[in-house]
Amino acid sequence: MYGGATFELAGNTVQLKRVSETTKGYGLAGSLSGFDYRIEHKSKDGVNQGVTFGQVSTKVGDMGVSYAMIDAESGNLVDENDSSIFAVEMGHSTVTGTTDDAQQQVTVTSSVDGNALTFKMGTIENAFSAGADMDYTQIMASRPLASGATATLTWTEQDTSATASKETFEIDLSVSF
Repeated sequence: MYGGATFELAGNTVQLKRVSETTKGYGLAGSLSGFDYRIEHKSKDGVNQGVTFGQVSTKVGDMGVSYAMIDAESGNLVDENDSSIFAVEMGHSTVTGTTDDAQQQVTVTSSVDGNALTFKMGTIENAFSAGADMDYTQIMASRPLASGATATLTWTEQDTSATASKETFEIDLSVSF
């Protein structure tokens, strides 16, 4: 059985985890001068088996601004469960031999007339090959409707290769019971 500990230290939340026989993790989260921060590291036994995640966020007037990054010591260490904060997930490329080993994203959020707006812009390093990054942009608007449902519109533009890109537009209508 594996476990861990979470405790407060000088106003920070510290996490120590033993995820499996070969994997351990560490984390630190807190707030300083209006900036919230979080950094986590997960490593497996062996060479080049570590992944670091970091996020810094703050409020500027009515806008939320955040920067997030994930950095793996080698490719294929990050899957969709590790990077759910990002508009585009790492580790999904079908290109043989890709080494997508880092990702950075800036997010800006706001609200206008009851509409929640989110803008995300980022890059996945080495997504297609060494030096060929995947850039992406996502704009999302969400609004609760009088019926109790929520309508969400999402536009995403992302590179599909070093020289091409695609755009997707999604409409989501969510109903809660």
